[in-house]
Amino acid sequence: MAGQDELKPLADGLGGLTEHWGHQKYLLGLTRRWPKMVGPVLAANSLPAYFLGSELWIYTTHAIWMQQLGFAKPELLIKVNDFLQEYGGPQVIDLRWTLQPADFPALPEQKPVPPPAPVDPTEEAQIQAMSEAIADPAARAAFIRFLRSMAGMR
Repeated sequence: MAGQDELKPLADGLGGLTEHWGHQKYLLGLTRRWPKMVGPVLAANSLPAYFLGSELWIYTTHAIWMQQLGFAKPELLIKVNDFLQEYGGPQVIDLRWTLQPADFPALPEQKPVPPPAPVDPTEEAQIQAMSEAIADPAARAAFIRFLRSMAGMR
């Protein structure tokens, strides 16, 4: 067992995490190989989406591409399974198609808020003393904010 002072590879700690990914961990490689498997035209209109049990679901841009993939299904199933076998992945027994969602929901923009820095009473007293000579309250507040930011306070 490694002691607290010993360095451990990051991969050692990721083992438990990747177990929960299941077969989804093979999607990146499959997506990268997709244009070679299906050709440039089909690749521009389809993409491996997810595994559901022993099925591979594939997004398409239009129902017509579902039909085209259906014609290529036996050959494509062999290619997908050859790829997955090469990387120790699961065997896929069926390919299914679905339309790619038109719009993925936009995530709300959240600006990170840094945690408040500890206030050093001595620095705060110096800031207040330097700002006393400023008569305008808005200018004084801006000056205090500036000095606090320079000191690493909020």
